[in-house]
Amino acid sequence: MKRITRINSILTAANAEKIESLCLWISVNFETSIGWEQLTDQSGLSHKDLITLFQIHKHQTPMAYIK
Repeated sequence: MKRITRINSILTAANAEKIESLCLWISVNFETSIGWEQLTDQSGLSHKDLITLFQIHKHQTPMAYIK
């Protein structure tokens, strides 16, 4: 139940926009080394929230998307 509550709390239009903006940033910077620190800094999301939102919106992890 805690997981569902947490997911519902992060499923916002603003966070969906953050994921789309992050995907655009990734496509512009794909030739550089992109790690978790860059992803969390760029998105403003925690590591855990970033993984959850990416899986919901892109059906894969951020690292799989980068590859």
